[in-house]
Amino acid sequence: MADLSSEHLLGSSAQVDGRYSIHWVLGRGGSATVYEAHDQFLDQRVALKLLHSTPSSSLDADRLRQEIRIARSIRHLNVVRIEDSGAWLGRPYYTMELIEGAPLQYSIPTGEAAALGFVASAARGLGAVHRAGVLHRDIKPANLQVTPRGRVIVMDFGSARCDELDLVKTAAHKVVGTLRYMSPERLKGRRFECAGSDLWSLGIVLLELLTGVPVFEGDTPLEIMSSIQVAQVRHLESRLSGLTDPTKDLVRALLQRDPEARPSADRAAELASAAGGAIELQGCHAIGG
Repeated sequence: MADLSSEHLLGSSAQVDGRYSIHWVLGRGGSATVYEAHDQFLDQRVALKLLHSTPSSSLDADRLRQEIRIARSIRHLNVVRIEDSGAWLGRPYYTMELIEGAPLQYSIPTGEAAALGFVASAARGLGAVHRAGVLHRDIKPANLQVTPRGRVIVMDFGSARCDELDLVKTAAHKVVGTLRYMSPERLKGRRFECAGSDLWSLGIVLLELLTGVPVFEGDTPLEIMSSIQVAQVRHLESRLSGLTDPTKDLVRALLQRDPEARPSADRAAELASAAGGAIELQGCHAIGG
């Protein structure tokens, strides 16, 4: 069967599996494209993730099925919900709730309290992920969708790992995820990973929200990896200057060298909420005089 280019699916007249009318592209990755579509059976808008082509091997299809099974194992207000799945012209796809808003990198909060609120929301979702026995392994702004009301949804389980399920395994030597947000132990390989690795990534996200600049920079991936591997953010205290003490303590806790010393996602959500609430309370007192 001839492969159908994903560019042909951009018009509203395109149909997937006789049920989904494609509207436009929401995002595109290395192996799949996500579209906004209309589910004609349920008469609702959905996001549809479709592989670019018929898999030449089973690997991409297996990984997509893995992503579906992991996401379906988690039910939480702050985690994306899977609706349906199937194959069209030999190309696996799945649909998920269409979340209004934008990824976190396009929804930069203004102020310390707002940043803490976003991170508290993300941490609540991450807590549900960890309770399901899953490591997300790619927490970054692009995978945290922000609704117009400020709720953060944990997205994209394409790099996730769950040893409890019979899923596709990543090669022992291969590190998946996004380099700038990887924890030091994740760079060492799979057997060093733990829930605390996701919390390091969340700490990097929080620090970038608070300061507006990348935490780890370098001209090459090797330079960035070298910075991460020492497990120490350069000039951390100067970066935290001007923030409230609870916020400083939270960032320091999330970026502990020892992953076991980092707070759980649920604890991080509590700390972020408390720190943000204290800032808002201080603002109210200041306004009240």
